[in-house]
Amino acid sequence: MSNKRKNIVIGIPHTGTLNVDVVRGLLGIQSKYNLDFQFLKSSILYISRDTLAKAALDSGADYFMFLDSDQIIEKDTIDRLAAHLDKGEDIVTTLIFRKDYPYQPCVFSEQKQMDNKQIALKFYDLEFQDLSKPFYVANCGMGCLMMKVSVLEKMSQPWFLPVPYTGEDITFLYKATNDYGYKILCDPTIQIGHVGYKNFTRKDYLKVIEDDNRILNGSVTPEVYL
Repeated sequence: MSNKRKNIVIGIPHTGTLNVDVVRGLLGIQSKYNLDFQFLKSSILYISRDTLAKAALDSGADYFMFLDSDQIIEKDTIDRLAAHLDKGEDIVTTLIFRKDYPYQPCVFSEQKQMDNKQIALKFYDLEFQDLSKPFYVANCGMGCLMMKVSVLEKMSQPWFLPVPYTGEDITFLYKATNDYGYKILCDPTIQIGHVGYKNFTRKDYLKVIEDDNRILNGSVTPEVYL
């Protein structure tokens, strides 16, 4: 068995600034892998993603990771994602929550391409999901996602050119899953924050579910606005 350290390129598209908590997370990273951080400033996200992905492919890296510039990661996030690829997975993501109400998870249980090529999605219902172990999703955002570079090698370029009314990340992963048969594993045990006017986490989403259930069972009367 080879003890060679695998190489991981971490691509971070950004518009020129990074939140201080994001920077703290990056500075605290500890890893057993060889890490190569690639920052790319651009206002056109699909071009940034394509450029960063090509850099990973050209470098001969084993794994490639996207990390958005508004994600707060823990010191072991990268190694825990990579461990799933070491075990045979091809694409793995964390459980990120949107930073606008009601803070849904950026993972989806169903996807379908419409006649106009737009990709329709259904949010994954986490209310009864066991969040103590990984599960597969149909599609997801790319705020914190890692894949084997072999995925890029097999898929046609441009990788991230979006279809109408659909994000470049969703477009890429639709092709990866629907056209190439890859699976996306989500590890919900990897905690990550999403920076908005505050750091949004699963606590915000679960609080919404809790409040909704209290309204439904009659213990709280919802406010009515005229």
